[in-house]
Amino acid sequence: MRNPVRGGKSLIQRFARNLSRRRKELLLTQADLAERLGVAPETLSRFERACHLPSLKMLERMATALRMPMAELLGDASRNGSEDASHLRVTAALDGLDGRDRELLATTVEHLSQQLRRRRPRN
Repeated sequence: MRNPVRGGKSLIQRFARNLSRRRKELLLTQADLAERLGVAPETLSRFERACHLPSLKMLERMATALRMPMAELLGDASRNGSEDASHLRVTAALDGLDGRDRELLATTVEHLSQQLRRRRPRN
């Protein structure tokens, strides 16, 4: 049975591209992500090369490990704009910080955002 095609890319191709893109955004190696998922690095490599689609259970684990909705992992990532990329970079910056440091960073971003909003000219 052929893979469903949307926008010229099959489901497996979209999944592979999204998996690889998100892993790199989070600054994870294939070995890092494979360890988090409890699979061999070669298994993860096969997913990223669009050789295999994972089971539904594995998809759920991947989405959790990558901190993204499963639909986005399978969907058309070309719809993500620069705002989404910026959001993902901020989220990735929190990875590996303890709770107190995360709170400090979140408070700092909130204060900085308020300052930038005040500075922006109103239309």
